[in-house]
Amino acid sequence: QISGRRGDTLKYFVLEKQEGNGIPEIVNWYEKLDVRRINRQQHRELPRIIMLDIKIWKEDIFPDMLFHPVLLVSQEAMAVIKMYDAEMPYHTVVLMDVDQTRSGVYCLPVLEEIRDGEITENIPLGFITERGCKKILVERDLLESLLYRGMTGVSVKVW
Repeated sequence: QISGRRGDTLKYFVLEKQEGNGIPEIVNWYEKLDVRRINRQQHRELPRIIMLDIKIWKEDIFPDMLFHPVLLVSQEAMAVIKMYDAEMPYHTVVLMDVDQTRSGVYCLPVLEEIRDGEITENIPLGFITERGCKKILVERDLLESLLYRGMTGVSVKVW
């Protein structure tokens, strides 16, 4: 049995970008995406479908999760997330590179913020800010389901 920070059973893990993979780079996003509105109170002010430009090389992959400037998940990963949190709001994001004529469709989940490092209810996927750094937290059962389905481009660390 794995123990967590307080000696209890480890339930949450941190998701990060897996190093070594070439992935699309989202460019000029600050003109099209107001990240301040990506929260449970204001996300409805964002368009349901958001178009963003990317730079991508021939050998780059479209991973299941992109982490910058915000968390974006593949449609397949979002379907798994919805099995654990059917009420999680999200927006559709279309990533387009006109030079390479490649595109990808992602989902921008509106994550719940975990405050003061205390998880008081079952939150399958959320975020916490520690020392000014935003971390994406995933609950063990959801993580196992994503890994079982072959999630790519993601590194997992103990929280």
